[in-house]
Amino acid sequence: MFKALIREIVALSHAMGIEFAEDMVERNLKILAALSPEATTSMQRDVMEEKCSEMDGLVYEVVRMGEEYKVDMPQYKKAAARFREQGIL
Repeated sequence: MFKALIREIVALSHAMGIEFAEDMVERNLKILAALSPEATTSMQRDVMEEKCSEMDGLVYEVVRMGEEYKVDMPQYKKAAARFREQGIL
């Protein structure tokens, strides 16, 4: 799913006229590989602590932008639906 999410971002960027000089899937997989298994993101910590998070900007806004630019975002939509079911806004 992680790779699919990145591919959706790349597709969205292309629709917006933004090109990346490198393979974003490979770049992000290398970043993940360098992290310890216990590492978490600030958004994960905020959600776990029931604090305000960047969920709207990092997930829901991506879905909205996909709709605006006519880019199919099935994995982002799936994630957004799951987060909404859990009450994570």
